[in-house]
Amino acid sequence: MTVSGGTGDGGTTGGIPDGLRFRMLGPVEGDLDGRPLRLGPPQQRALLAVLLLREGRPVSMPELLDAIWGERLPPRGVGTLRTYVSRLRTLLEPSRPARTPARLLVSADDGYALRVPSAALDTAVFEARLAEAARLRGAGDTAAAHRELTGALALWGGSPLAGLPGPHAERQRDRLTELWLSAREDHFHGALALDRHAATIASLRAFAAEHPLRERTQALLMLALHRAGRQAEAFAVYEDTRRTLDTELGVPPGPELTALHTRLLTRPTAEPPVKEAPSTHAVGNRSAGRNGWAQRTPAAGTPLPAPTPLQPALAPDPAQRVTPPTPAKLTHPHPEPRTTTPRPAQLPPPISDFTGREAPLKELTTLLQEAAAAQAMPVAVLTGLGGAGKTALAITAAHRMRRAFPDGRLYADLRGQDPDPADSADVLTHLLRAMGVAEGAIPDDAGQRGALYRSLLAGKRVLVLLDNAHDTAQIRPLLPGTPGSAVLVTSRTRIVGLPGARLLDVEAMTEQDALAMLEAIVGGERVQAEPEDARQLVAACGQLPLAVRIAAARLTARSDWALADLTARLRDERHRLDELEADGLGVDAAFRLSYEGLDAEAARTFRLASAAAVPVFGRATAAALLGTDEYTAEAALEALVDAGLIEACGVDRYRFHDLVRIFARRVLEDSPDAAERPAAQRRLLDHVLATVRHAIRCLRPLSGVPALLYAPQAPGYRPADAEAARAWLQESHQLIRATAEQALGKGPWEDLGAEEVRLAVDLLTGWAHLIIGTARRRELQGPARLALTAANHHGDSRSAGRALRLIAAVPRQNTDTLRRTERTLRQALRFAALASDPLTESEAAHELAMILAAMGRPAEALPLFEQAYARFVELDSRGDAVRVLAHVVRAHMLLGRKERAEAAADEVLRAARELGDRGTLGHVLYQIGCALLAGGRPVRAAAHLRESRQHHQWVGDLRWEALAWARLAHCALARERPGEAAACATQALSIEDDLGDPFCRGLALAARGRALLVLGETPALSALASLRTAHRLLSARGAAEADELTSPPWTAPQAASRPTGPPGSPVGGAASAARAAL
Repeated sequence: MTVSGGTGDGGTTGGIPDGLRFRMLGPVEGDLDGRPLRLGPPQQRALLAVLLLREGRPVSMPELLDAIWGERLPPRGVGTLRTYVSRLRTLLEPSRPARTPARLLVSADDGYALRVPSAALDTAVFEARLAEAARLRGAGDTAAAHRELTGALALWGGSPLAGLPGPHAERQRDRLTELWLSAREDHFHGALALDRHAATIASLRAFAAEHPLRERTQALLMLALHRAGRQAEAFAVYEDTRRTLDTELGVPPGPELTALHTRLLTRPTAEPPVKEAPSTHAVGNRSAGRNGWAQRTPAAGTPLPAPTPLQPALAPDPAQRVTPPTPAKLTHPHPEPRTTTPRPAQLPPPISDFTGREAPLKELTTLLQEAAAAQAMPVAVLTGLGGAGKTALAITAAHRMRRAFPDGRLYADLRGQDPDPADSADVLTHLLRAMGVAEGAIPDDAGQRGALYRSLLAGKRVLVLLDNAHDTAQIRPLLPGTPGSAVLVTSRTRIVGLPGARLLDVEAMTEQDALAMLEAIVGGERVQAEPEDARQLVAACGQLPLAVRIAAARLTARSDWALADLTARLRDERHRLDELEADGLGVDAAFRLSYEGLDAEAARTFRLASAAAVPVFGRATAAALLGTDEYTAEAALEALVDAGLIEACGVDRYRFHDLVRIFARRVLEDSPDAAERPAAQRRLLDHVLATVRHAIRCLRPLSGVPALLYAPQAPGYRPADAEAARAWLQESHQLIRATAEQALGKGPWEDLGAEEVRLAVDLLTGWAHLIIGTARRRELQGPARLALTAANHHGDSRSAGRALRLIAAVPRQNTDTLRRTERTLRQALRFAALASDPLTESEAAHELAMILAAMGRPAEALPLFEQAYARFVELDSRGDAVRVLAHVVRAHMLLGRKERAEAAADEVLRAARELGDRGTLGHVLYQIGCALLAGGRPVRAAAHLRESRQHHQWVGDLRWEALAWARLAHCALARERPGEAAACATQALSIEDDLGDPFCRGLALAARGRALLVLGETPALSALASLRTAHRLLSARGAAEADELTSPPWTAPQAASRPTGPPGSPVGGAASAARAAL
C-alpha cells in the first residue's frame, strides 16, 4: 500500500521534513523527528486540521473563518487567525531563518495552504488502506484485505479531531466516524469470511450494542451466532433490532436483514463461510434508504469502489422462501430483565439562593429542549475552577427543565476529585437500580450493564446529571444511546473526548450576580446600607460563588459585624484564604483538592507561575519562570487548564483567578520551590528584556538603543517581522510594566538586588521606545518614579539618569510642566555625564532641545541638537541622527535662515529616504513640512505632511499621525481651503481623543475654529469656543502658535475667500469678536 505525497512539492521534497507526522484519528497531535509538537489552543489546532485535511490545496480566508468559528466569529477573527498561522509556521519550521518565506504553511490566493505529504497524515493513510483493502477483496485475496483493514483500524486513537471546535471539525468528525463504522463492519465481515466467527462474537456483540440501528452490524452478529450454533441468540438479535427500529424510527427491518432472518430460519445448521464481495463502505443506518446500504460521500480526491448489493451469502435462496414467523413464535435465549417502571427523581434539591447566570442557564435549557423534542441526545460538560458553582448551575438547569423529561431524572456523584473516583460499572449498577432493575437481573459484565442501561433508556426522555466527573473514560459508559435523553456533566477537569459534547466554561460571577447572591444570604438591608463595602467584599472574593457564600455565612453568623469589618479582614492577601472558611467549607480546601491531583511537573508549574507579576501570561512566560522550553511549559499549563486551576483565555493566554493565585503563592512558599523563586523571577526579567530588545530591532531597525540596554542572560522571543513584534507588544504591555515594577520592589517580594534594578530600568527604557508615540506613554510615570527611588537607593547614577529621562516623557500640559521637564532633563544630563551613559546623554539632549524650540528658544536649542546628533552618530543610531537633523532644519527656519534651512531640508530628506525606515522618514517629513509651512511654502509643506501622515499611520504612531493632520489643517488654511482645513482638524481631534496631548489638541482646535469662522456654516460661538480653548492650551504650553491667534494675519484667508460684509454683518462681527475674545 502506498500513499502519494499529495503536495505540490511531491511528497517529502521541496524542503518538507521527512520526520513530520500528524494524527487526527483521535486528538489532533503531531511529531517532528520523533519530538511531540505542542499544537496550541483548540482553535489553532482546528485551523491546522482544516489545512491538513485539504492535503495541500488552498483554503480561502472566508472558508477558514467559517470552518473554525462558524456563526460565532469573534470581532478580531482575521487577526486572530493570522496569529495562529504565524505560530504554526514557527512550530512547523523551527529552524527557518527570520524574514524568510515559509515552505510548509504558505500564503495562497486569499488564504493558506499546508504542504504536507499525504503519507504524513493518518487520515490519508487510513483512507488509502481502506481503498487498498477494497482492491484486494475485489481480487479475491480475503486474508490480505483483512490484514489491510486491521492496519487501518489500528491508526485510530479515539474520536477523530477530539476536542476541536467549529463546524468544519464537526462535519469531518461525522464523516470520519462513519468511515470507521463501515470499516469495522468490513473487518467483522472479513473475519467471518475467514471462518473466525467464534473469536469475533464477543467484540461484534459489543459493537452491535453500541450501534443498535446499524442493520448491517446486526446482520453480521446474527450470522456469527448462527455459525457458532447459537441460533436462538441469533434470532433474538433480530427481534431486538426489530423492536428498536419500531420504537426509535417507526419502521420495520429492511429487506436485507429480513431476508437473512428468513434464510437462517430455513437453515437450522451453521452457514458456510461468507463469500467475499466488494464493500460499499455504507452508512448502514435507516436514514440511508430502504433498498440497500447507502454509499458514503467520498473525501475529495479519494475514489471509492462502486456500490454493490449486500453480500450474496446473506441473500435468501429463492427456492426456499418462507413467510417469517410472528414474534410470538420466537423465544429469547435469556429471560428479559425483571423491571418495574419507576420514574427516578434523584436530583438534589433546588438551591434557593441561586442567583444570576442567566446566559449559561439559557444555553443549557436550549440544549435540553433539543432532547425534549427528541431531536438529539445532547451532552453538556460544565467545567471550571473548584467553587465556581458548576454543580449549582447544573442542578438549577435540571430543575428548570424537569418537566421536559417525564421519564425520570438520574443523578450520580462520580467523585472525580477523590483518590479513588467512582467506577463506571458501579455507577451503572446504581442507575439500573434506580430504573427498577432487580438486583438479580443486573448483568455481572460491565459491557452488558451498559447495553442494558442504554436499552432501558431507548425511546424514553430521561435527564442524567453526572456530577464531579473524573475523565472521558468514566463518563462514556454512562451515556444514553438514543435521542430523547440528555446528559449534564460537571467536572473540574476539561473533558474534551466526548463526541458532540457542548463544553461550557463556568467562570466567576459578575459583580452584579455576586452582590445579588450576597443579598440573598445576608439580607438586602445590610448590603444596601454599605454598598461600597459590599462591592469591595465580593471583589476580594474574586466573585467566586463558594467564596461569596462563605463570606455571607460568616456575616450571617456575626450579626454584630458590619460588611466593612469583614472587608478589612480580607484585604491582607496573606490571610485572605484563612478568612474564607466557615462551617466545614473553605476556599483553600476546594483548591487543594485539585492541586493534590496534579503530577509533579504540573504542580511545580502551578507554584512558580504564581511568581509572575501578572495573572495573565503565555507559555513563554511560564517557560522562563520554569527554566524550560515552551513546549514543556505549554504541556504543563494545559494540564493546569484541564485540572481547572487556571483558565485558557485566548491564543496562548492563561489566567489565574485572584484567589487561586493567592493559593498558589501560599503553596509556593511552603514548598522547596520557594528557594528557587528569586531565580525564576530573574529568568523572567531576562526573558522580557531580551524580547523588548528584539521588538525594537523589528520596529525601529535603525535604532542603536538595543545595543545600549543591559545584555540579558536569555534568548527571549524573536518576532519574525514587524507585524509579529506589534502583535507581541499589544499583548505584553502589562507584562513588561509589571515585571519591571516587581524587580523594583513592588509586590509581596522585596528580595531582588541592584542588578535586577538595572535590568528593570533598562526594560522600562526599551518599552518607552516602543510606546512613546502612543497614549501608553502616560503609564511610564509610576514605574519610572519607582525606578528613580531604587536607583538612588543603590547609588546607581546610570539608572537614575535613565529613570529621569523616562519621567520627562510625560505629556507637557503647560508652561509650568515644560519648565519642570526642562529641569528634569538637565538633571538627567548630569547623571549621564557622571555615568558616561551615551544613551541618556543623546536622548535627554534631543528632548531638551525640542522643548526649548517649542517654547520659542531655537537659538538655545541648536547646540543641544548638535550635541545629540554627535552622540547618535557615535552610537551608530542612524535613524535618530537623521531625525535630529530634521529638527535642526526647522530651528534654522524659525531663526529666519530660510535659504540655509531649505537647502539642508533636501539633503536631510534624501538621507532619510536612503535609510528605508518608515518611522524615521515620517518624522523627518513632518519636521521639514512644519519648517516649510513656517517659511511660507504651504503647498510643498502639505505634500510632505501628507506623506508623513501615511508613514506614521503605517507604523502605528498615533501622536505624530494626529500632529500631521493638525498641520495639514493649517496648510489648508494658508491655501484658502477652509473646508479641507476643517476636515483635517476633525481627523486630528478624533485621534487625539485617545492620546491626551494638549499641544496637538490646541493646534487642531485653532485650525478648526478659524475654518468654521470662514465657512460660516455653524454658529460663530462654536468657532469661538474652539479658538478660546486652543489659545488656552497653546499659551499655557508657551507655544509660539498661540501668538498667531491674537495677531491680525490669521483672518487673511477669510478676507480673501469671502466678502467681509458690512461692519454689522455676521462674518465681520465674528472676526472682531474672535480677536476681542483672544
